[in-house]
Amino acid sequence: MKVLVSPYGILEPAMWLMGYQPFALALYDNPDLVEALIARITSIYVPIAEAVLDMAWVGGLFTGDDMGFKTATMIAPEHLREYVFPLPQTPGRVGPRARQSLHPARLRQPRGGDG
Repeated sequence: MKVLVSPYGILEPAMWLMGYQPFALALYDNPDLVEALIARITSIYVPIAEAVLDMAWVGGLFTGDDMGFKTATMIAPEHLREYVFPLPQTPGRVGPRARQSLHPARLRQPRGGDG
């Protein structure tokens, strides 16, 4: 029997470290800071994910980020595309057993496009 390990993604820790409002403002006022923070979190997260996947009792890695609530994403879709989706948290970067979950918590809008 194997377990599914579920660490957080990368977006939520970035928002937690700065606070949501300062993070949201920095996306526009100081994008270099946001990029550096996400790069630092990624540099810590990926080696941990790789090490966890090497453990015999681990069957997979389930990563997730809360990206939205009810009717919209927490940050603009263009920021998700720029800062979150290209990150090496994707399954191919950390191994074939990894699975990625991008769950906009209780997002009630139909999927498709940025709407």
